[in-house]
Amino acid sequence: MTARQDTMEFDLCETGTTSPAFARVHHHADPHLTPSEAARWLLAAHRIACDGQYTVPLVVTGAAFGKADLAHPTEKRYPNSLEFAQCIAAAQAWLSVLDSELGPELACAMLFGLDVYARSHRTAPDAVAQFVAHRPAGGRNSQLIGAKRLPTSEEERFVYVYPDDHGLPMRVGVPGFGSTVALVCHDTTAYFPRSEATTRTDWRWERRCNIKNDVTDGAVQFIFNAIHRLPSVRTFATSYHAISQANPSLTIIGAFGVADAVSRAKILDMASQLTVPSSSSLESIPFKRSCAKRSLLM
Repeated sequence: MTARQDTMEFDLCETGTTSPAFARVHHHADPHLTPSEAARWLLAAHRIACDGQYTVPLVVTGAAFGKADLAHPTEKRYPNSLEFAQCIAAAQAWLSVLDSELGPELACAMLFGLDVYARSHRTAPDAVAQFVAHRPAGGRNSQLIGAKRLPTSEEERFVYVYPDDHGLPMRVGVPGFGSTVALVCHDTTAYFPRSEATTRTDWRWERRCNIKNDVTDGAVQFIFNAIHRLPSVRTFATSYHAISQANPSLTIIGAFGVADAVSRAKILDMASQLTVPSSSSLESIPFKRSCAKRSLLM
C-alpha cells in the first residue's frame, strides 16, 4: 500500500477582476478522505488563502475528495434503488461529521466530490454512487446536489445511474455564480461529439438527453464538473466547448485529481483549459498537512 500523499495544491482564480472568484484545490487522484481529514485540509487551505489580501467565496475540489462506505454488501454488483438510497444515507452521515468538524470557521461555500463504495457478495468494493456535495457559506448543513448519470463503459457495471429519482435537488444556488448544476466526471461527455456518435443503448441516450436538458435550462448559470483522475484535458475541454455553444451564458469550472508525477505548471495549464470563460490564476499555493509555512509558486 502506498503512503497517502502529504501535499495538495490550490490556485486562486479570478474571472475578470483582481479578487479571486474561487479557490480550486488540486489533489492527487481519488484522495478518499474521511470527513475529519477533509475538514483539516479544507480549513488549512482556506486559512492560507485568506492569510493575505484575499477573501475566497468558494472552494472547489475534484471527484472522490471524500469517501464513505456502505455498511453491508449489495445484492448484486449493480445496486438497486433501495441500496442507492442507503448510499445517500451513508453520504449524508459523512457530511454531518464534516459539518461538525468544520463548525462555523469555514465561512466560504464549497463544492466537492464524495464517492460511496459498496461491495457485493461476489465482488470487491466499487464506487457505486458518485456524488457532488455543496456546503453553503456560513456553515449551514451540507447537502448532496447531484450524482453521476453517465458512467464510463467500465463503470456502467456498478454505478447507479438514476439519482434524479431519489429527490436530489440536482441544482443549487451558489452566491456569485447563480443556479448551479453539478456534473460528475464523464457526465460532461454527454456533449462530447465522438461519444455521442457511438452511443447505441437506449438508456445512454436517455441519460445523455437528461443531462442536456439540465445544461440548456435557461435558469442555469453555472456548471460545476468534479473529475476523478485527469490524464488529459482534451475530452473534457472539447465537451466544455460544446456546452458553451449550446448555452453561451454558462460559467463552467472543472476541478480534478491528478497523478503525483504531473508538474505544477501542467496542473495550472489544465485548470486554465477547464474554466469557461477563461480565468487566470492569481497565485498557486502548495501546502502541507502541518501548514506551518506558506510558500507561493510564482
